[in-house]
Amino acid sequence: MRSFVLERISEPDDELLTLEELKRHLRMYSSNDEEDDDLNDLMRSARHWIEQTTLRSPMQSQWRMIIGDYHNIYRNVDSDTVSGAYTPARDLSSPDGSIMLLPSPVMSISAFINVASDGSETTIDDSTYELRKGNSRWPELVPLTGAGWSTGEFKIEMRCGWLDVDDVPTEYKQAAKLWCEAHYDRDKDMMDLLMKSAMAVIEPQSANLNLA
Repeated sequence: MRSFVLERISEPDDELLTLEELKRHLRMYSSNDEEDDDLNDLMRSARHWIEQTTLRSPMQSQWRMIIGDYHNIYRNVDSDTVSGAYTPARDLSSPDGSIMLLPSPVMSISAFINVASDGSETTIDDSTYELRKGNSRWPELVPLTGAGWSTGEFKIEMRCGWLDVDDVPTEYKQAAKLWCEAHYDRDKDMMDLLMKSAMAVIEPQSANLNLA
């Protein structure tokens, strides 16, 4: 069974929450800007947590999905940009060569690269495949008639995330608010309660791969 790594190439231009929304949730005065930098860090960390929990990308950003042998793919990536390394209980590839893409949703594919055993890379012609069900939980890279590629290591670079923040399911914002509140000057008992609430809100949005 092959594994995969999700590597964040770029951060989104905006976060799930605005400062005004988070301050309102924390019952802070909007005019109080002394903690704005800390709150911005919290919002970014909350989004990272959601990305790792759901294997989805709520905000538009560039990602790289690397599929192959766990040890090979993990030592070839920058650990500071890795969202997670996973070994699913079911293969991401179908018998027809289709590949399940994460994180979802996927708006476009910018590169599809086959990595040979010697490390050499070959860019696969974009006329031989297409993106299907990009807006769904399970987008697919599908070979077109006559196309084929090896079952070795792949690197797939994609633009992921909903086009408009208003299209993002409300559960994402609510979970982000609870995560930020849990990490904003709370005692352990309150933090545990808030984190359980955040997880309960976001769990239905999780991309359940039955990860081993």
